[in-house]
Amino acid sequence: MKVMYLTWGETPRDIGVFRTQVLTMFREISEEETVSSAVFVSAVPLINSFLKREKLGFLKTIRNVKLLLGNIKFIFIPIILPQNYVHSTDKTFKFLHFGTKFFLKKIVKNFEPDVVHCRSYHAAYAAVSLK
Repeated sequence: MKVMYLTWGETPRDIGVFRTQVLTMFREISEEETVSSAVFVSAVPLINSFLKREKLGFLKTIRNVKLLLGNIKFIFIPIILPQNYVHSTDKTFKFLHFGTKFFLKKIVKNFEPDVVHCRSYHAAYAAVSLK
């Protein structure tokens, strides 16, 4: 079984809840006998609070995230707007997906997952909109 973990609008972190509830959990799932391959896809706003605060530390954190995932491939999808749209309203929801469907569609087509684990309603919307 091929498993994809999809986050949307959230900056991957190598600490705290993201590390324990996302990275560690997915790494454990990917090691199950029934899982033949796994991929971690993260759609991240290019203008985010972490990048603004940490500057080049953002790149170090992404490297650490990849290390924590081990053999799981990490794929980054850029979202071309500020992070404040993550907490969207009915009028701004669609903007968090502007220009990203192409990237996600290509990833799904290449990987062909059996299961897509979505961390948020934005991730679920992105996954379901590909059908």
